[in-house]
Amino acid sequence: LWHWGVLSISRWTIGVHWWSIPFQLMLILFFSVISYEFIETPLRSKKWSDFNWKTFFKGTIALLFSGLVLIGLEKPLKGKLYLGDPNKVYFEKNHEKIKVPYFDSFKINQSCYGMDFDRGYDHKKVLDECFEQNENNQQTFFFIGDSHSQAFWLGAEFLAKKTKSNLFVFSNPGSLFPAIKYFRLEPGESFYLKKYQYFKALENEIISQSKNGDVIFINLRFPYHFGEYWYEFPINTWRFFDERGKVVTRKSKILHFEEWLIRLNLFVEKLSKNNVKVIISTPTPEYPAAKLNKCKEQNLQWFNNLYAVGCTYNKTFFNSKSGKYYFINRKLSDITSKNDNLFLFDALSAICQKSSCKRTLEDKLLYNDHNHITNFASRNIIAPKMLKFLEDNQIINIDND
Repeated sequence: LWHWGVLSISRWTIGVHWWSIPFQLMLILFFSVISYEFIETPLRSKKWSDFNWKTFFKGTIALLFSGLVLIGLEKPLKGKLYLGDPNKVYFEKNHEKIKVPYFDSFKINQSCYGMDFDRGYDHKKVLDECFEQNENNQQTFFFIGDSHSQAFWLGAEFLAKKTKSNLFVFSNPGSLFPAIKYFRLEPGESFYLKKYQYFKALENEIISQSKNGDVIFINLRFPYHFGEYWYEFPINTWRFFDERGKVVTRKSKILHFEEWLIRLNLFVEKLSKNNVKVIISTPTPEYPAAKLNKCKEQNLQWFNNLYAVGCTYNKTFFNSKSGKYYFINRKLSDITSKNDNLFLFDALSAICQKSSCKRTLEDKLLYNDHNHITNFASRNIIAPKMLKFLEDNQIINIDND
């Protein structure tokens, strides 16, 4: 079992690379031979006692003694064994802890992400917990989508305050809005179809109750829903529904995307009758290495410099003709050009500094993990640019007073 110790320590120090594998294999072999020749073989052939029960008794005493020694050393050694500098793990200015999405002053419940209902979707309950009323304005901002919409909560609050608008938020993990059916094998069909039903009911409520001047903001993790396989959730773990409602497998998500675009177009057309605007945010960068905590800014210990990597992409990696997001962005741009009340906000350019996309800006984290932006990025980076976008496109009139 020496391979486990060597590989575990390697992953937290130098990493496992093509150039390190020969050295690591030699180390595993060295420890294995040494332990076999000088520990295992001598102890196995040694005659401990004349009777088996005495050998068993001595072994039991040795185990108990070892355990008591470890327990006894816990208190005197606590805080003295070097485990790295905790201030260099997931750092932010003043070593602030990364917070889950929240609202600074609005009294909106955290349950507005992933809310469940005992007897189907309850719009009254949602309004009670997920709606903030502004007495001076009848205009409402609706922020709806999956976990990427939840990650923008602090930015949504900023926009609502700046425009003196009402705010409504509602998000479901892994769910599409407007709603279409699909599921992944884990966590399973019932989980996803329940969320589909919630979003379908909410969609109908918005169509019937939204009014002139309202704005619907749709934030989704588009690469997850519609992108080609990159680094997680391979297509063979997905299931879709054909036109007869039968569960089917597919080799790509292109048809799934086309079906959603049709739903989006119908939704936008219905809202246009009441002069309701819809804004879709393009996908933001994702950092696969961060899923394994391999980005340098995730752990700045001196002993893992060779293991950590710089998580930086040129923007063209995402938006060039061969980029990860090119197909998704082109289809979103096409449908936007066909609807006067549908707008496309370039979130990629908003969070990337010039031509470079990074997980940090100076000493501030822009990402909580490999794909969700931080509250800082939501409030201080993207929201101000979205506010300017609203004004530039005459979607709202901002009272600077």
